[in-house]
Amino acid sequence: MNVISLFSGTGGLDLGLDAAGFQTRFAIEWDEDCRRTLALNRPSWNATDLHGGDIREFTAPEILRQSGLEIGEVDVVAGGPPCQSFSNIGRRGGIDDERGSLVYSYIRLVKGLRPKFFIFENVQGILQHPDALAALSSALDKNYRIEMRLLDAADFGVPQHRKRVIIIGRLGQAPVFPEQTHSDPKALRLNTAPWISVGEALALIPKNVLARSDNYRMNHSAEMKHRMSLIAVGKNFHSLPMNMRPNCWKNGLHKGADTFGRLDPTKPSVTIRCSGFNPTKGRYIHPFEDRGLSTAEMAAIQTFPSDYRFVGTIGSVGRQIGNAVPPTLGEHIGKAIAAQIGVGNGRKISELISA
Repeated sequence: MNVISLFSGTGGLDLGLDAAGFQTRFAIEWDEDCRRTLALNRPSWNATDLHGGDIREFTAPEILRQSGLEIGEVDVVAGGPPCQSFSNIGRRGGIDDERGSLVYSYIRLVKGLRPKFFIFENVQGILQHPDALAALSSALDKNYRIEMRLLDAADFGVPQHRKRVIIIGRLGQAPVFPEQTHSDPKALRLNTAPWISVGEALALIPKNVLARSDNYRMNHSAEMKHRMSLIAVGKNFHSLPMNMRPNCWKNGLHKGADTFGRLDPTKPSVTIRCSGFNPTKGRYIHPFEDRGLSTAEMAAIQTFPSDYRFVGTIGSVGRQIGNAVPPTLGEHIGKAIAAQIGVGNGRKISELISA
């Protein structure tokens, strides 16, 4: 089952599809560090340097030629245009933003490649931009039946609450989404397991991974470590005395409930964003230690395989991990699609560690 990957990032969604039995045949990504990460870990995906990874420069015939496929042989086109234009954090320029307008490139290539399915992923904030969703639907619904869901990754075995809009289009028929596999242990749904906690995820990281050169973490000052020591599990910057708070936290205008918060090891993490290594940017204080998360810990919470390596600086690696679709969520989506294609021989992420 063949995948063409658009806006591939560092490969989270593709890893999930791979675990479900798919093969990424061609990957397009603008960020050079992401392409280097893809080439290091999965050279068979052909993360291309053509056109500098600028999706606007690619045509469907060129992609088919580079991937060795023909019309009718593409099972899935997968990817999500940059989310910053639709995020609730930032300028929210929507489809009129230069990055938001890349939705049109996605539509153009889906129309040209004619896959059996397409997967479109984006942040929850895209629901506030009906023009983007309308553009996708109006351009493709003549040939595709399109369904949209807001999924929380924690409901699919990811140790993190991460809500994302997933749109699946299926050629000629209505697509089926995966069934929820996990739920709140205090109100456990029938046929589901309890949510996986961040403490469970961190405990499973091999020690050699924590010692790798691509595992970055911030070098905190003694003063910062002391501040973190005053934050109990589940608490945030409000636990600090006023003389230890920056001015922006003193005046009461800052309402961030997660800012400078400590993760609860018994619950799924908050959403891991690009600065998940910086505790001033969210609830990113380690559950047991007075420090921010390391990038390897961020990757584990995102469910990347433990042997997956990242190329770049701490900022770049943080962006790669924070912008990714959790592979385990991608795996569940992939298995649901594989079953509709008629193939159900998916493999789990754990089986891909040596792939």
